[in-house]
Amino acid sequence: MPVLETITVLRHAQYQREVIDVTGTHWRRSTRSGGGECVEAAALSPASVAIRDSKDTLGDFPRLSIPANDWTGLITTIKAWNLDL
Repeated sequence: MPVLETITVLRHAQYQREVIDVTGTHWRRSTRSGGGECVEAAALSPASVAIRDSKDTLGDFPRLSIPANDWTGLITTIKAWNLDL
């Protein structure tokens, strides 16, 4: 089940704090975000996705960076469960 695999990866991940230059990065958010209560995502590289709060876009680094395959798994799971997030 994709959710369990994703959770397992996140529990065993090594967390490191680093500053990532996101100058010129194209941030995207859901077209359903409406009033801005959403997250924004940006591809940092083919292997990494940055995620931030759409209400807190200031600063030079994303709040969270995850492997692209974990991001794909998260989106796939949300769509499969028909979650309105």
